[in-house]
Amino acid sequence: MYLIVDGEVEIKLRHKHVHLGAGDFFGEVAALRQSRRSATVVALRPTRLLALDASDLHGLMDREPQIAARIWDAARTRLGGELDVADGDLVAAELPAPDSTAGRRQI
Repeated sequence: MYLIVDGEVEIKLRHKHVHLGAGDFFGEVAALRQSRRSATVVALRPTRLLALDASDLHGLMDREPQIAARIWDAARTRLGGELDVADGDLVAAELPAPDSTAGRRQI
């Protein structure tokens, strides 16, 4: 997963493009699933990122339920109707309910 320190990126999903800037993150779907990426990301201007590998992300989510909830919410929001196993994305059944224990791994 990548955290945007400064700059701006565009996530190119199948049917929409999402712009993100400083303080936002992306790559959570692949990190949550420990799989290949599900979108293409392009820097729109010079951008600095912090990288968090899947193992560290899961450890952080286990320790910090509020962070886990935000990450799961972002995955749910960004993928919406595009949840599809064939493309390596999360399937709806893998996304915990918003009020569940968000830090638990659902993989």
